[in-house]
Amino acid sequence: MKARFAIALLTVAMLCACALAQEKTADDWLEEGRSLMLSGFKSFDPAANAFNEAIKLEPENIDAWLDFAQVLSYLNQKNESLEAFQKALDLTNETLKQNPNDARAWQSQGIALASLGRDYEATRSFEKSVEILNQSIDENPKDAEAWWLKADNLDILGQSESALEAYDKVIELNSSKAIGAWIRKSDVLLGQMGRYDESVRAFDKATDLMAANSNTTTLSHAFFSEENGSSTILNTWTSGGRILRVSFGRYNNSAQDYDRFLKVDSDYVKNFASRRGTITPQGKHLGKYNDSLFSWGPNVEHYARPQPEWNTLGFQLKSGHALLYEEGAVEVAAQVYDRAIQIDSNSSEAWTGKGVALLAQGKRGEALSVLDKALELDPENADAWSYKGNALSSMDRIDESIRAYERAIQLYDEEIRNSSLQAEAWDGKGIALENLGLAENNLSRYDEALKAYDKAIEIDSQDAEAWYDKGNALSTLARFRHELEKYNESLQAFDRAIYLKPRFALAWVAKGSVFLDRQRYEDALQAYDKALYINSGLQSAQSGRGAALEKLGRRNESAKSYEIALMNLDMDIQAANSSQVLSEVWYRKGSILEAQGMYEEAQKALHNATNADPKNVMAWVTKGDVFRWQAKYDESLQAYEKAIENIPANSTWQLSDAWSSKGDVLQEAGRTDEAISAFDKAILIDSQNNYPWLAKGDIFNQTGKQEEAVKAYDKAIQIAQSSPSFLAKQVSAKAWYNKGKALEALGRQSEADASFAKANELGYQG
Repeated sequence: MKARFAIALLTVAMLCACALAQEKTADDWLEEGRSLMLSGFKSFDPAANAFNEAIKLEPENIDAWLDFAQVLSYLNQKNESLEAFQKALDLTNETLKQNPNDARAWQSQGIALASLGRDYEATRSFEKSVEILNQSIDENPKDAEAWWLKADNLDILGQSESALEAYDKVIELNSSKAIGAWIRKSDVLLGQMGRYDESVRAFDKATDLMAANSNTTTLSHAFFSEENGSSTILNTWTSGGRILRVSFGRYNNSAQDYDRFLKVDSDYVKNFASRRGTITPQGKHLGKYNDSLFSWGPNVEHYARPQPEWNTLGFQLKSGHALLYEEGAVEVAAQVYDRAIQIDSNSSEAWTGKGVALLAQGKRGEALSVLDKALELDPENADAWSYKGNALSSMDRIDESIRAYERAIQLYDEEIRNSSLQAEAWDGKGIALENLGLAENNLSRYDEALKAYDKAIEIDSQDAEAWYDKGNALSTLARFRHELEKYNESLQAFDRAIYLKPRFALAWVAKGSVFLDRQRYEDALQAYDKALYINSGLQSAQSGRGAALEKLGRRNESAKSYEIALMNLDMDIQAANSSQVLSEVWYRKGSILEAQGMYEEAQKALHNATNADPKNVMAWVTKGDVFRWQAKYDESLQAYEKAIENIPANSTWQLSDAWSSKGDVLQEAGRTDEAISAFDKAILIDSQNNYPWLAKGDIFNQTGKQEEAVKAYDKAIQIAQSSPSFLAKQVSAKAWYNKGKALEALGRQSEADASFAKANELGYQG
């Protein structure tokens, strides 16, 4: 998953020589606001006032709105910032209605869209700007302004080589932008291409030109001092009123030595440079825009306003936790945990966080090794045991996963008895109980988990994660038991989590899922959009958004959401570093294609998944499903048989379900006797699986054996009364309804009516 945009607009225009004017113009206010922004965060409030004055004089000045929006984001006035970006977007839309060939307006539109989290549309705007600029250049190849703006857009889109060629044209034309072009070349070579030596030479060339230019100045601001006696310096180079570069460097106070930002062997620089390029969901960089030469990384506040504690273990763990468990930014979280491990390689908590992040990326083997490292450092790390259970479960090592969950629960109970952090322990216990329930196919574990979350909230009502976890447990119980009132309770829990942590993207996704279940598709769409604003690379939100749009009949938009999700997966396929990871990503891609009804494409993806890892059970099962939807019964049976071959014998409920799926295909293929044999095998493997009894009842009903059908349906209903299985209650509801149809055929209408009423009570909707 890719980090969302966090754009810093340092938009610069030529300074106006207005010394003789009696009153300030909008341009004067813009100049003042931009100068104030360069003076550091203490000047952000006055800068906002200056931009506001510019807007009062020229309400339709797009640059003023963009600058105003950005400084508001620096001031943490998020809602006001979003409103200002939206206003800038509205103005660019109006401008483009009047002049569809305004390349700069297309670029400004892209900036506004990206700032609003609408990355896919932003990319299209930047590309449109390039298209128009190419036409201008064809007409006038010496138009330095067009070449400059084209290079700017190409840099934004991550087309580094093409951007360098365009900057070379600016330099060749010897325009007033030559200094800026050399500096931008330096930044592209460093930030996007890692060509450090060339980058240094390009910046040295710019320095030579600046020395001969009387309008060139350098502003420096020290943000904070570190314990080792050095300061971090923000340098800003300007020439003729234009910002040429904004960058960081280090100054050693005792040696009076400045370690320049571009020094090749500086780990600090390399580390910082890796965070510079914000990425769109399509994998493209949004590096720089307008006349700015610098793009902040995802956590703008940490870099714009550094704090002394940023390089501590506690700070890194807190940041990683928020990224992983709230925003769902798993790849960035993994990098943060790596930094925490660099600070303290003996931190079991840091190794646990990294393990969870790896697991979320589908890197099961790596995750298990890392979690074992966490447990080597601290054998009583309950979180590590709990997530080790997840890793083992994902590898179909069910018995081992159950033992890991049980150990985690035991350790959480010890923490509850002995620790002051009881709320966290109760929350952790709830998660372990849920996961244990999944491994055991035991829905009643969710009742236990719910009690644990309530205890956590009773101790600490401000625990956003406990509210979120409670919401998940409630929605699961509502879905599988048809206890519809629990849907409303789950929404209330998610709302509370979001109130406490406004950047809780995963809570917005969870709300979207509840709204989808309740067929409230507009509400679901809004929830997914909220999640994507926080983390534009969140695949679960993109897929959910696509499903909501499809239900609303907005198929073109739905296809775009699915397309973005697939593009993210394509990037993950390219980055896969093991056959297991590769198989997992191909499987996820196949599942999305299946959801769209693109069965041929889904089969190709799933074929790649099983080729990469022939033991990927879920890929084989999904292949079987897709072949079944296409009525390719022989191929479907072969896929289910491969799944059965690879499911561990101790995973009884999963094995029983696979035999049931095989039975369904045989029934649809008209091979009734073989189907009944498959369902009998499913029952033999797991006597608590009531679905095979329902399926057998349906076969008997269809073949005129209503008495036998009623007996089979009764068996399915009886099992559901005592079974903790996730699907047992849903199967029971359908069994009551189908039993009513069988009784009706036997002329036993009053009994049939009672069966229909019971099915309705259980939430069966046909």
